[in-house]
Amino acid sequence: MVQLTMKNGLTVYSPASFANFGLAAVAVGNYELGYRLGSLALKLSQRINAAESASNIMAVVKWFIAWAFEPLQSISESLEIGYNLGNQTGDVYSAIMNKNFSFSAMFLSGKNLVFVRNQTAAFIKELRRRKQEWCVNALAITHSISSALIEGLGVPWSIENEDTISAQGKKRNNKALLLNYRCHQLMKALFFRLDDKIRSTACILDELTLTEAPLRPTFIVAVFFEGLACYRMERKSRDKKWMTRGGTALSFIKTIGQSSPWNFENKMFLLEAEKMYTIGAFQQSKELYEKAILSAKTHKFIHEEALSHELAGFMHLENQMPREAVEYFAEAVSCYTNWGALALANQLDSVANKARGALVTNSLQP
Repeated sequence: MVQLTMKNGLTVYSPASFANFGLAAVAVGNYELGYRLGSLALKLSQRINAAESASNIMAVVKWFIAWAFEPLQSISESLEIGYNLGNQTGDVYSAIMNKNFSFSAMFLSGKNLVFVRNQTAAFIKELRRRKQEWCVNALAITHSISSALIEGLGVPWSIENEDTISAQGKKRNNKALLLNYRCHQLMKALFFRLDDKIRSTACILDELTLTEAPLRPTFIVAVFFEGLACYRMERKSRDKKWMTRGGTALSFIKTIGQSSPWNFENKMFLLEAEKMYTIGAFQQSKELYEKAILSAKTHKFIHEEALSHELAGFMHLENQMPREAVEYFAEAVSCYTNWGALALANQLDSVANKARGALVTNSLQP
């Protein structure tokens, strides 16, 4: 279709063909070409008023291509535009797809969790009222992790339970849904420091090579979490396989991050900090934690700023530096609270209180 367009001129189908060509370019690692083609698709869509495909093109370009160059925060806003375009033109499928991707981008970019949870719940309710439930499971995953980070792991799912999502994904052979589900399970396991769950879910890179689903921000961020999880497990078990897998995840994020420092620079710094800590290079790890914190703050990823503070705090605590640990924990608690992750803030505050108690005890000793 692209060749026909170049030979015979534009048709209403041309923008979609350029968008899909861009998607194919990203799939083979040519992010720059993919982004240029995706941007061209959006411009052509406006130029020839290809209204019927505008919402679909927005979803494809912004979720599957633009992450390589545009901030996740702005991608979420663009997907909201795609949702409105779909509603205006009667493309209900693409409208819902844009909305689902927009919620995912909100979560991944550090949007307030209470807002994300409430908005996903309201949209799911609306879809069920309209009997358009094909996207409910994907939305429920975002709703679930938001609820857990706000209220804790003991809160039951109010939308769909985990067994239902997993069973339906397998029944429909929906590999993208199953991988999306496992990505969020890994994020949740790392946030709540659930080592048994980490062992069973830290395999995202392996699954990416097996699935035919296009690369997207959720999968990339999950690889970042997998790297952090692997370095954690290496320090706990001293099983070298975790170090190897952590290095693979770090290499993946470095490659991805070359085109978009905004989205991935802080993640690269934090993975490198965890690697240095794991091999015992403490001074280098301290410097990299600080770089990760500054980069996350500069690029407005408040949740990853919190995580960077937290991991730096544990590094200091585990190396008998409780005073420094307490300072990092306090910053992490503040960031988690501002994000809306009250369960994480409370969890970490308990650790910080124990460290403060140790400081008081040490100060009272003769």
